[in-house]
Amino acid sequence: MNDNVIARRANDAVISLQQNNVLRKVIISAINDQALQLLGFDSGTLLIGAPLDSILDLNTKHIISSYVEYTNSGTDLADVISKISNFALLNCKLQAVPVKPKIFRVTSEKDLLNYELLVRDTSISQKLAAFRSERLPAGTRYTMDKDLEILDPASTKTEIDVILGFVRESSIEAVISLVALDPTVNNAGDAQKKMHSVIVGALSANMRYTDIVGYLGNNQFMFVLLGCSKADAHVAVSRIHARVSERLAQYSPDATISFGYANICGAEYNSLLANLQQALLLAHRQGKSVAASTN
Repeated sequence: MNDNVIARRANDAVISLQQNNVLRKVIISAINDQALQLLGFDSGTLLIGAPLDSILDLNTKHIISSYVEYTNSGTDLADVISKISNFALLNCKLQAVPVKPKIFRVTSEKDLLNYELLVRDTSISQKLAAFRSERLPAGTRYTMDKDLEILDPASTKTEIDVILGFVRESSIEAVISLVALDPTVNNAGDAQKKMHSVIVGALSANMRYTDIVGYLGNNQFMFVLLGCSKADAHVAVSRIHARVSERLAQYSPDATISFGYANICGAEYNSLLANLQQALLLAHRQGKSVAASTN
């Protein structure tokens, strides 16, 4: 089971599922408005309590029924769905709706396994890509840090400027976080390179592919969560911080890391970075912590 976490966005479609190992069936236990819209239903009345099979196309249904083991230690629903490359739901007109879902196990008990099936909204990244192509000179190419394989400092600054302009001209929300090892960590030489690699790997694993990760130089990293609201920011950033901290601890028990974050809302690059630096300093003072910008 994948233990990584992906911060949910307001426009994501979410279907809650329950696998009953005694009755050997999977039912829909809840469904949000975005998922109803995706499937073309006005209400969840007909779907809640219905078998998962009722909203799966024939091929997906066959794969799940063939491989799910209704035991507490066997191949569960998450194991199977995570490996289906051509997953498709069935809408109210019985038409296949191809999606690329993520599935997470949530609080469960013996013989009753609960999951959330998440279909992410990718429209934001598509709009950002269009804005980027209009904003940047023709032929502009981002460059990557040769060791970390993420945006290098120059391209990171360019991308942040693009996102700031994008947020100003749209109603889309976004959260940006500044990330750095705590000052007490011994991160010299090869140890530093290894810990940086661990940080980047953990950040990338716990974010969706449409989110942005970059290196700002001076041993500091940043990430942007597109479509993440102010109300969800602290929980989303804290969950990612927890996973990165866990991964670092596996490499070095004494390694700790802190995050400063801010909501992107019309600020200019220099003032935004200054606010993030203040938030990160506060997080460092608290130690292995997460702190929000106060501006």
